[in-house]
Order: sequence, then structure tokens, then C-alpha cells
Amino acid sequence: MLQNLPPDHPARGNNEKILKAAGRARDLVRQIPAFSRQTVQERRIIHI
Repeated sequence: MLQNLPPDHPARGNNEKILKAAGRARDLVRQIPAFSRQTVQERRIIHI
């Protein structure tokens, strides 16, 4: 969507902010599993 707007379009600045916020949200969501695994987990080989 952003690539379809000319550089001087009034909505371009808002779209850039939305994309930046979405990227930050994505990064935070990716970090959630790391925080939820506070205990050391035992790893073992399983045969399927």
C-alpha cells in the first residue's frame, strides 16, 4: 500500500508510522516465548 502512494501524499506519513509500529509489535511478540520459558528444560532424543 505504501509503495502506491506518492511521496507527497498526506496519508504517507501515517502509513509509515503504522508499518513501523507493526514491525515493533512483531518483534515484541517474537520475544514472548523467550520470557515464558524461565525454567531449564530437559532435552532428550525421541525416535519417531
